[in-house]
Amino acid sequence: MIGRGAQGQPWIFREIQHYLETGTKLAPILLEEKRVIMLEHLAKLYALYGDYKGLRIARKHIGWYLNQTEQRQFRADFNQLETVAEQCSMVERYFDEL
Repeated sequence: MIGRGAQGQPWIFREIQHYLETGTKLAPILLEEKRVIMLEHLAKLYALYGDYKGLRIARKHIGWYLNQTEQRQFRADFNQLETVAEQCSMVERYFDEL
């Protein structure tokens, strides 16, 4: 069972498949790909739930992509944002600063 291991790591399924097929570990995900996945996830949340509800649900989901050290301050700031544009911009800035 994978369960919570997939939260914030949707690429885990391809990593597992690769390992089962080859017996070797797949290279870690590139930061740019992680950025794209996170932004696509946000866009899908907003599309499914609408801006108001999607913003609030995104607060929970986005933290799963970050490690515990990164997560604390980022989530505190992210949870204060009130618009789709602000949330997306903060994710973009996060990756720009890495």
